[in-house]
Amino acid sequence: MHIALTGDVMLGRMVNESVIENPAVHPEALWGDLLPVMRRADCRLINLECVISNRGAPWHPTTKAFHFRAGPRALDVLRVAGIDGVMLANNHVLDYGREALMDCLARLDRAGLARAGAGATLGEAHAPALFNLPGGAVACVALTDNEPEWEATQHTAGVNYVAYNERGLAPPYRARMAELLVSARRQADVVIVSAHVGPNWGGAVTRDAGAGSRGARLGGGPLLGTFQSHPARHRMVSRESHSLFRR
Repeated sequence: MHIALTGDVMLGRMVNESVIENPAVHPEALWGDLLPVMRRADCRLINLECVISNRGAPWHPTTKAFHFRAGPRALDVLRVAGIDGVMLANNHVLDYGREALMDCLARLDRAGLARAGAGATLGEAHAPALFNLPGGAVACVALTDNEPEWEATQHTAGVNYVAYNERGLAPPYRARMAELLVSARRQADVVIVSAHVGPNWGGAVTRDAGAGSRGARLGGGPLLGTFQSHPARHRMVSRESHSLFRR
């Protein structure tokens, strides 16, 4: 079983203006020499660090420095690399509000791309993305500690938000994650947790983020934790799991 995992795939701002919206640039060009690597994998999963939509307005435009939105042609960029699933629990998926998020979710669904980490309700944001691969079934759960205001509820679209401290996940998130991972393990041979957590562009992995990693692996079993974003920082391996920290 070969799974290709990426950190942030950001298709907004100048990437959108110069590549996505430029009909002279073929979608394959964005991937460069990574394209054959992606295509060789049995499954390709990315953290989609933007919203794919032409709707909405910037969230907190005077206080948030960067807002990432890509036009609908961004789906062609994902298709050409054979992307199978996108993780949406991050600090940019609601940069243009809930209208843009809902439009993005609908576009991903129509394109046949599995998704996890954000949804129209808390239950949808919690739901794992499922993949049947040659070596077994894989479930992917996505979560983030960014933007508490974006937390999904039973009636409000948003992300799978968690809070934690040096002791691990805080209530009620610990119980929620335990229930979610038990359910995911019942459906899959391997469970991947995509956790977009920690301070931006940090150095060493913080004590809290390390505890959050252990909390995200509640219950043991076959679990690979990926902590995604910017430079690769640290790797933690145990008998039950393998955690990759990127921030």
